Amino acid sequence: TASGSVNISTTSNDIVLAGNIVTTGAANNAGTGGAGGQVDIATLTSGAVTVGNITSSGGASTGGTNTGGAAGAINVTSTGTTKDVTLNGTLTALGGAGTTPGATGTVTLTATGAIVDGNGATVDVAAGNLNAVSATGVGTGGNALLETTITNLDVQNSTSGVIGVTDSQALNVVRVTQAGAGAVNLGTSAGGITIAATGATPAGSGIVSTGAGTVTLNPFTTLDINNVITTNGGNVVVSGGTGAINSTSAGVITTTATTNTSTASGSVNISTTSNDIVLAGDIVTTGAANSTGTGGAGGQVDVATL
Repeated sequence: TASGSVNISTTSNDIVLAGNIVTTGAANNAGTGGAGGQVDIATLTSGAVTVGNITSSGGASTGGTNTGGAAGAINVTSTGTTKDVTLNGTLTALGGAGTTPGATGTVTLTATGAIVDGNGATVDVAAGNLNAVSATGVGTGGNALLETTITNLDVQNSTSGVIGVTDSQALNVVRVTQAGAGAVNLGTSAGGITIAATGATPAGSGIVSTGAGTVTLNPFTTLDINNVITTNGGNVVVSGGTGAINSTSAGVITTTATTNTSTASGSVNISTTSNDIVLAGDIVTTGAANSTGTGGAGGQVDVATL
């Protein structure tokens, strides 16, 4: 039997939860583990949300060759003008243990302000998928990074602030959209980073920054660029990995700045310490055209095995 869901909302004030929420599926020694219950926490009109530990994982299957329970979704939403979602604990939506593990869940964080790392270097999200929608940054506070154990990442930031995520395993970047001037910092402490292709499952749309912030990718091992990395004059830096760096023809890196501003285009610096670099995608750092003054300078490109 699936565990019950939890739904907490208020219309016009903040939600601050220091207590744990546990909707873990029940263990089963004779069949499939129970599914975890969905958790929804939201301010409906205006208010920030602060949460501690939330666990909606599936239950374990402890007998025979059975399947663990599926995790429930976790959704945390703030509304109003510049209202943050703050994570003071870990949001966990993992499949239950079994001969066949249960399906992992999705954590969706939606903030009209920032998504704030309130627990220091402790993991903020452990799930299959993290969908984050913010106005003023993701991972703000503390070390400016959300610490995660996830497979798929989808982030949209609309106004200002930095996007920062560091994952403890191989990370598949489905989409990162940075509409502010802040940087984008993605890294892994184990495994590589993949920029998902348009035809992948889930379908990717690349990393696109319409501001001039730097995009930095720090894979622990490999980097596979199967979709665009685009900035509006911001630099692109790939460093720190020990594995190969590869791009397909769709993995185009573009750093051209805004036209008619004389602003220099961003630089591109790609390096790996102990493997090959094979780039089939174009790198474009052409200076921007200017109809009223000096054209923009092109950005420097450095590609090296160290």
